[in-house]
Amino acid sequence: LLWTSPLEAVGGRPELPWSAHATPWTLVEGGQVTRRPGAPALVVSSTSWTADEDFGQLLQALLIVDAKLVAEAGHEAVLNGSGYRIVVVITGKGPLKEHYTRRMRETPLLHIAIATMWLEPADYPQLLGSADVGVSLHTSTSGLDLPMKVLDMFGCNLPVCARGFSSLPELVEDGVNGRIFETAEQLAAQLHELCAPGEGAVDARETLRTRLAASEAARPRWEQNWRAAAAPLFEVQGGVHNRRGTRLMALVVICAALILSAAMMFIAGRSTSS
Repeated sequence: LLWTSPLEAVGGRPELPWSAHATPWTLVEGGQVTRRPGAPALVVSSTSWTADEDFGQLLQALLIVDAKLVAEAGHEAVLNGSGYRIVVVITGKGPLKEHYTRRMRETPLLHIAIATMWLEPADYPQLLGSADVGVSLHTSTSGLDLPMKVLDMFGCNLPVCARGFSSLPELVEDGVNGRIFETAEQLAAQLHELCAPGEGAVDARETLRTRLAASEAARPRWEQNWRAAAAPLFEVQGGVHNRRGTRLMALVVICAALILSAAMMFIAGRSTSS
């Protein structure tokens, strides 16, 4: 955790958010769990902490958002026990984690708290399902591979703010199932729109969730994509397989995939070491 304690990070008065099995996001009333009024927005990002993801851009965006929240609510909001407005949780392990952790500790934020953690596989989808907004900073060394974290988030119906690159529109449609940004200023504007206190941000998130659900429901399933895109390459016609052609094409595809994977690992290794 990048704060002294979870209570200081998201709680205001220590006895308020965590008492009686409650959290900064929930209350227990009459045996029922309800969302706490004025709960902070929960933003999630997962990473392998490599050069493919510039978390400096996220930190710059959070500084901009924090300045807007200070202007809107003032410095006294946190000091008087109203808690943080936004909590950012970053999961994962990797070579640049210590570098960015140090930068996060040095980033002065009043209304935003940041935490890093490593989750068990069973806990990760629960975190995504509980979050309000996901962030993907993946840019792809090759410009071709799509961020699997976005698929994880979509699977939990979590809207995503994703860093743009050449092939990303194959997965994320700006304003339909998420938002695409190029600069820290654009990311800051999107996070403020989706996470600032008030009903406006809640409505914006729900609109994106509704559009995301509709987009995923309309997306072709695996078998449909296979028949349309891959099957013709393997010479599958009318259920009859040309075995010799199929084996040859499969060998070519596997070799090409192995070469591409090795090249990407080599490039990523050079980028990380530099």
